[in-house]
Amino acid sequence: MFDFKYVLILLLNFSSCASTSYYIFDESIPLEESSVISSGSTCIILQVNKTHVNWKKRGAIEIQIPAGETELIMSVYAEGNAWWGNSYTYVNNLQKINYNFIAGKKYRLYPYVLIEITVSGRNNFTPILYIIDLENDNKDTIFLDKQ
Repeated sequence: MFDFKYVLILLLNFSSCASTSYYIFDESIPLEESSVISSGSTCIILQVNKTHVNWKKRGAIEIQIPAGETELIMSVYAEGNAWWGNSYTYVNNLQKINYNFIAGKKYRLYPYVLIEITVSGRNNFTPILYIIDLENDNKDTIFLDKQ
């Protein structure tokens, strides 16, 4: 005989692994004057506007931050793969970006590496960060520091 309580326990364990953690940078700022950014373990935020934060380092997180011009310092891990077989991994533990987040909007941070081949056959690797507006899928591209 099959016992469904074991299935329930397994489902609860899997759902807790996939949950998203939510953090509020400044609780004195209301949600309508804030933006929410989400990221995964490939883009770990270390500082917001020169204030160190100690949020979860693994998995998906959402962060409510003040809207407006914001400075983020983060640890970025990105990969890119080319159709001709080359790949490139980018790691920067102190990447700084500035971005004007709009109040009431939700964004996703998505690091990536563009790989291009030149006429001479040389590969060019360009690490970028997409900041995606989740309401309309518009994305801004920020070029990251090459190392």
